[in-house]
Amino acid sequence: MIITFSRTVVLFFIVSLSLPLMAINTDTYYDKEKQSFITEANFKVDLSHHALTRIVADFANYNRWALDRINGESNEKSNVLTHVNSVKYLPDEQWGSFLLNFDLQLIWPLGHRGATINYQITNVKYSEDGKLLEKLTIALTEKNFTTREFILDLEFSPIDSRSGVEINFTCRTRLAAWLDIFFSLKRYRHDIEWRLVRVAENLQRVADNRRRLATEQ
Repeated sequence: MIITFSRTVVLFFIVSLSLPLMAINTDTYYDKEKQSFITEANFKVDLSHHALTRIVADFANYNRWALDRINGESNEKSNVLTHVNSVKYLPDEQWGSFLLNFDLQLIWPLGHRGATINYQITNVKYSEDGKLLEKLTIALTEKNFTTREFILDLEFSPIDSRSGVEINFTCRTRLAAWLDIFFSLKRYRHDIEWRLVRVAENLQRVADNRRRLATEQ
């Protein structure tokens, strides 16, 4: 039983990596007036809106796919300032939040091991029939020692019944003043924009694998 399960997991991993991904288009800039980094992006997912909703609205299972390769692979992104350790979904009376655990890899006393940030799910909007996810917002509701503001807005638009869903997102990040001095636009793209793209790629892989399994049944 254990051997069979392990083989299935390995096969899933190999197939997922071999699936072609649609392009993720990004544009990142620094807003001097708001002292914030802005990333705007859009990409497509080849899956029905209903099926994609089941994946994205399943917040408790984000830890199973969202952080895959989030710190890079062998010799990739080895000099990032942050190392993501885990993400944990914390349910509450509304939509819940995500507790991110990470290491800030700076020299003492600026470095920090096992730092945490809580990102609240502040808005979830469904279609009128309550079946299709249309908008999702994840935001920082309390300032912390590294970040003053973080807002991630996602919109989900079906292309047509066969061409999947287009996802547009905007991420606004304002770092604490002491940390902002370490982040040029290039550094932001290297540490944060790259991870936003990686999560989008992970979602594409999960969706592609879900579609493939559905066609085989």
